Amino acid sequence: YYLFNSEDKTATVVANRNEMGSILPNSYSGDVTIPATVTYNGQTYTVTAISEKTFSACAITSIHIPASVTTIGTDAFSGCTEMKGVYIDDLAKWCETQFANPEANPLFQANHLYLKGQLLTGAVVIPDDVVRISNYAFWGCADMTELTIGKAVKAVGAGAFYYCRSLRKVNWNARNSGASGDPDRNTPIFKYDDPISEIVFGDEVESIPNYCCYRLSNLRTATLGRSVRTIGIRAFEDCKSLLSVNVPASLTTIDMDAFQRCTSLEAVHIESLSGWQGITFGSEVSNPLTYAHHLYVDGKEVVDLVLPSAGRSINDYAFNGATSLRSVTIPATVNTIKQSFMGCTGLAVVRLPETIKTIYPNSFSGCESLEEVYCPVADPAQISASTFTDTPIQNCRLYVPQGSGELYANKAPWKSFGSIIEALDPPIWPAGALLGIFPHAAQIPLGSTLQLSVAPSSATVQWQSANPEIVQVDSTGMAHALQYGVTDVTITDEAGNKAVCTILVYGDMDGDKKISIGDVNVLLQSILETSK
Repeated sequence: YYLFNSEDKTATVVANRNEMGSILPNSYSGDVTIPATVTYNGQTYTVTAISEKTFSACAITSIHIPASVTTIGTDAFSGCTEMKGVYIDDLAKWCETQFANPEANPLFQANHLYLKGQLLTGAVVIPDDVVRISNYAFWGCADMTELTIGKAVKAVGAGAFYYCRSLRKVNWNARNSGASGDPDRNTPIFKYDDPISEIVFGDEVESIPNYCCYRLSNLRTATLGRSVRTIGIRAFEDCKSLLSVNVPASLTTIDMDAFQRCTSLEAVHIESLSGWQGITFGSEVSNPLTYAHHLYVDGKEVVDLVLPSAGRSINDYAFNGATSLRSVTIPATVNTIKQSFMGCTGLAVVRLPETIKTIYPNSFSGCESLEEVYCPVADPAQISASTFTDTPIQNCRLYVPQGSGELYANKAPWKSFGSIIEALDPPIWPAGALLGIFPHAAQIPLGSTLQLSVAPSSATVQWQSANPEIVQVDSTGMAHALQYGVTDVTITDEAGNKAVCTILVYGDMDGDKKISIGDVNVLLQSILETSK
């Protein structure tokens, strides 16, 4: 049955209706073939559409649909429970056919798609000339096990691959596809319990679209190609079996809630810290570290984080949830720390730069293991009362420059630290250092002692004096001035990291209790001899 349009010479397949307009049941049955063209009153018409409810509840067993059909109306095949196969001749045309709802697609009932008479099974490749995969295009297609989406695809519609019960791997090569699926109507691209366990985004992919892998509960592996720049809104939300994420250096944006409730994440692998620092996160749960807790650079876990010199601020959420971090050293280019280290429960030591000016609220909230903060700024940095929320700073040591202890002791929330120690002389922390000795340099009189300290205080170190005849140092870091001159005291930790304090020993060298020009000459000679 057809409805003809004499203006554009097209025909629409319609239901058989009585004079009252009601659909007559079982108007179609068995194996139905829709022709590409029909002739009526001597005029040839191209068949371009199937009307709503055309085959509803009919006892058809299979349907042959020509490439000329571009639109299928609401519930066109609803209730066709005996249908076992859908036959097409052009896969690219099928991808772009407009289905009004899931039951407009005969695959909803038939589950088996045949291309030119052959069952579409195993690895299915979407042709490279396809620009859009329409809503519900492969809904219920039961035989594909692997899917490859071509480079030219700009959008993948809601429910496009819903209920594909054999599909286990997806190769996504669409370079710049837009928003996909419609989770607000419970129809993302894939059904949440479909068996897809792996998705690979090709090396030419620049954007992962919104909702792309939304609620894929069996997804364990997601591989991001080297050109990915953005991950869209809720792209991996509720992927509760996802174990790890690799982040290419090209990535600049992870949008709102992209990794929300990815509770099985164990690791985030990145190519460089400078690239990671440059990522803008749309929300706290955009960052996979919130759940993974472990960050790896070139396969090595980051425990003592030394940030490279890049930018004036550390972005919101950059290291939130990185529970394996033990220490953080922030470079001198940074003047602002945003909400960057929330929930770093293993973080014990924070080394701030001399350039720091502002620390945002909650920047270090929930850092329950924090022991020491090193702040080399004489004038205390501006921080919020909530910067250290749920962090026991009352049990922490704050190291500040000589002469600035009173300023910190009178300014909230710095004054809430358990102890404020004037122990720092610029430069506060050598670039890239994982170990510190305080002070870095000292002048002490002959016969006196100086207690040296180590950062972090939990570090196990070996102490060594370059010239024990001038300064002798014991295993506790107590330095004894034995002879005029200058020498270095070096500490070395178990990982081989080193730090050095230079000590100058001075005093009354001729016994008259005054320092003379002769005394200075003797000291200079000693320094020259030590430096040879």
